[in-house]
Amino acid sequence: MLISLDTLPMGPHRHHTLHILAVEDHPIQAQMLHIQLYELGYAMLPVARDADEAERLFRSGDPDVLLLDIQLPGPVDGIELAHRLTAIRPVPIVFLTSMDDPETFARARLTQPCAYLTKPHNGEALARALELAVQQFAQRRGITATPDTGLVITDSLFVRVGTRLERLRLADIAWVEADGNHVHFVLLDGYKSTVRLGMSAVEAVLPLGVFMRIHRSFLVAVSAITGLDTTHGYVLVGHQQLPLGRTYREELLARFRQVG
Repeated sequence: MLISLDTLPMGPHRHHTLHILAVEDHPIQAQMLHIQLYELGYAMLPVARDADEAERLFRSGDPDVLLLDIQLPGPVDGIELAHRLTAIRPVPIVFLTSMDDPETFARARLTQPCAYLTKPHNGEALARALELAVQQFAQRRGITATPDTGLVITDSLFVRVGTRLERLRLADIAWVEADGNHVHFVLLDGYKSTVRLGMSAVEAVLPLGVFMRIHRSFLVAVSAITGLDTTHGYVLVGHQQLPLGRTYREELLARFRQVG
């Protein structure tokens, strides 16, 4: 059974943020959780009330993080549910519970959760738990992570924007532009995410060969390039002209000869 929260928005920038699946059988707690996640800027799938509904939403919604209450109606509690869902696909887990006895914690620890929050909790604690969940999960999986910049690489970049993480899929990034102490990630759909980072930090974690430096202030996805003009010194990404620095021309031309 789903808890109806139709009157609440699903979160800003839904396509470029963490998607959260919460399993909570108490309607008021579910509503409070939804409000907290919305205020943090995260997208929330419909809240599942029991294990069966959670598994259906997990399979169809492809969430990035699980927020699991331990006490659930029916024979399957949140701890057993965590084992079942991570057997389908590994995903970071945050337990939200009023149960703080040693026996429950010992059972929960076997699922290797990234955080264990006792109720009641505030939005700040939840924000920290979610960020740590993504980072710790990445490190456990042997994925490159840079805690100082907030970047985590899988098929996506998870970048820190204020108190939340934004998910930017590598395949969706058209170019990266340096602007003082910030960089702008510009996506193919026109969305722009601005993060306080240096270009060298971004270049260090982007996969080699997928992105190329074309200017001291620009990295571009090779697959997004639609043309180039070496005479006038620019690269085309769609209808957008990006500057092509002299230092990077030969490397770019050599790359195009290789794929051509």
